[in-house]
Amino acid sequence: MNNLAWLKLLRAHCKEKDGLSLPFLVGGASYPTEANAKIEDAAAVLEQMESLDPAEGSVYLSVCARLQVPVFTLLPKGYGTGLRVGLNDTWGNTDAEKIQKVLTESKGPIASARFSRIQDNGIWCWAHFTDADKAFIASALQEE
Repeated sequence: MNNLAWLKLLRAHCKEKDGLSLPFLVGGASYPTEANAKIEDAAAVLEQMESLDPAEGSVYLSVCARLQVPVFTLLPKGYGTGLRVGLNDTWGNTDAEKIQKVLTESKGPIASARFSRIQDNGIWCWAHFTDADKAFIASALQEE
């Protein structure tokens, strides 16, 4: 997995849209060999988020109403440091429990290389990267 590639993906995506899911970040950071992504990569991304340099801003975790899953968003500098958790108590009683539940719920999509959320007959589900996802990832990872 490309070290801090998830940060490049968030920077590129959050300019115009809401956040990205943990499976998308893990698969995208492993691109173009996303089939090699593992749940250990997700744990590493979360650790990197928690220790993110304040000069980079901070990361906010919340549920996306449209995608119906937790997503990560970049917050500008001055909004705290590291990983800030905005999930309600259905995810756990503490931030650590909430993050663990996000990690646990990401295992299935990551193991099956289904990193993207798409609508299938009006129902949101996990799917392999679309061509648009691949183009976005390739572009975002090239930016410096």
